[in-house]
Formats: sequence, C-alpha cells, structure tokens
Amino acid sequence: AARVRLAEADATVAQMRVAVGAAKADLAGKVEDLEAQKRAQDAAEAPLRGMAEDIDSVRGSLEAVRGLQPGSESDAGKAQLKAAMDAGRRLGIDDSLLESFAHVLKREPSARGGFDTI
Repeated sequence: AARVRLAEADATVAQMRVAVGAAKADLAGKVEDLEAQKRAQDAAEAPLRGMAEDIDSVRGSLEAVRGLQPGSESDAGKAQLKAAMDAGRRLGIDDSLLESFAHVLKREPSARGGFDTI
C-alpha cells in the first residue's frame, strides 16, 4: 500500500512539474509580448515627445512676440525681436516672411500700411 501511495505521489509530482514547465513557458511568452508592446508604445509616443517640445517652443515664441514693443530700438526690444525670429526659424517659418515681420514690427502701428496689418 505504501508503494502504491509513493507511486501515486511520484505521478502527481511529475504532473506538477509538467504544469510548472507549461506555466513558465506561458509566462515567458507573455513577458516577450509585453516587451514587444512596450517597444511599440515607445515608438508610438516618440513623435508625441517631439510635439511636446514643439509646443513649449511655440509657447516661448508667443511670449517673445507678445513682449515686442512696436518701434522699439532698445537692447531689450532687439533681444525680443531676435528671440521671436529664432523661434520662427525653429518652427520652419520662411525667412522672407520673418524678415517682413521684423520690418513691420520696427514701425509704429500708425506708420504701417495696409499690407503690414495682415
């Protein structure tokens, strides 16, 4: 009777080892799937990280433009205009448009023509 119980226990242990092996293999597959999903998520989020930097740049550019004083020739005014121009270049705005922008901002609002107000 003891030998029968020992044989049954050995069979149970063997079954458990098979089950543990299958669970380990399943877990390894799930870990691999999770890692692949994390890589895919990182790849999908990469452009968003760049967008966040672009948004911060645009915010800084808007602040630089808001700080510009019409007709200002002071060092602070020149620095603000340079910051706005640099931001425009980073955002890919055409140089000819930026130069027009700079010329318009150097004039007092009352001295600007109709095209300057567009």
